[in-house]
Amino acid sequence: MKYCINYSNKSHIIDKVDEILIRYDKNKILELFTQFIPAHSNQRVIVQLIKEDDIDTIINNLKKIISIYNENENIKFDIQLPFYNQKFIEELKNTNLKYFFKTSADSWDKFTGLMSQNVSDIYITDELAFELDKVAEIAHKNNIKVRIYPNIAQSKWDKLSDILKFFVRPEDIEIYESYVDVCEFYGDKAQQIDTYYKIYQEDKKWFGDLQEIIIGLDSKIDSRYIIPRFAEKRIKCGKDCLKSGKCEMCKRILDLSEQLENAHLIVQIDKEKGEIDET
Repeated sequence: MKYCINYSNKSHIIDKVDEILIRYDKNKILELFTQFIPAHSNQRVIVQLIKEDDIDTIINNLKKIISIYNENENIKFDIQLPFYNQKFIEELKNTNLKYFFKTSADSWDKFTGLMSQNVSDIYITDELAFELDKVAEIAHKNNIKVRIYPNIAQSKWDKLSDILKFFVRPEDIEIYESYVDVCEFYGDKAQQIDTYYKIYQEDKKWFGDLQEIIIGLDSKIDSRYIIPRFAEKRIKCGKDCLKSGKCEMCKRILDLSEQLENAHLIVQIDKEKGEIDET
């Protein structure tokens, strides 16, 4: 499992993470390609082209990047494009640069469409993230990395019960390792992102209410009382609860967590299984 953050000069982990997303700035182009990228040669640097008012500006910036790459192929970096456009693909097709889109796949249609564009990575979000076993199998056969935002409660319908939204608890991150290649933390403050990295990559646990770390959760879900079966099922359930109404596992686990809390029992997780200990 790799971890990715947006570049910030205020970050204390910029030299520790596996991947760095850094915005393209035409005023700092020399600094980016002659100083920053060489200084981070042991990490994956992804140059991020942001959405502009007109597509021609993005294409011109892309052409500048490609020109620099062609003149300095020893400088290793990849590109993130703000959205899909065939003109981008035309510019990139004769280069060895790896690229992917900020656009995420929340359906099989989008996933298949993005995959057909020879991308290196695809963000998986919303209900498609409940089929990561199938997604990962196809993506990895095509040498595509699966990316997720673990710290956002995701759904195409905001009023959906929180427990049915996609998110990843720090305790469950290792369960996702076989399916997810890159975890990218959502947030705009360096200190906040640094904290997410420590919680997910180092601590791998959260001793309290998930509302405190998962963006978009509106109801209390105390991570101390959630059993490991929660993540193991959600990776491949395909949201059967909404398709057939036969599965109520998430709701039952939430009910169980309330019972465990009332009984002063917490769930402790070891490498083999979840064990419930009295506190």
